[in-house]
Amino acid sequence: MFATTCSRTKPLEVEAPQDHHFEDKVGSPLEQGNFDLVITDFRLPCRDGIYALQVVKERCPDCPVIMFTATGSEEIAVEAMKVGLDDYVLKTVSHLNRLPAAVKAVLERAEERAPAKEMGEKFAEGFRYRND
Repeated sequence: MFATTCSRTKPLEVEAPQDHHFEDKVGSPLEQGNFDLVITDFRLPCRDGIYALQVVKERCPDCPVIMFTATGSEEIAVEAMKVGLDDYVLKTVSHLNRLPAAVKAVLERAEERAPAKEMGEKFAEGFRYRND
């Protein structure tokens, strides 16, 4: 499994490609945009979770991403946060109950960021119009 993209109504699962067409396989669901967040593991069959995160952020920069993994480390978490990871949850029995809270938190933050982004885009458009 590459990642599971979740909608409030129905999960959309994307299988990991076993060849060199990683971006093609995951790009189509990302471009359709009918999901609210992406949950990925660090350990994937063909690439690592950092690469998957980069692909998601390149194609859907505002999409929240949670890494849910048992194979990560502090260094991986820091590297992923620098790339744009929204949350990192260890896949252990003692941390499992943190996943629903992480999902709720990243979705709330995404909703809070949306109006600010829209306002920034309108401001930039007005600024470009005045300078033309």
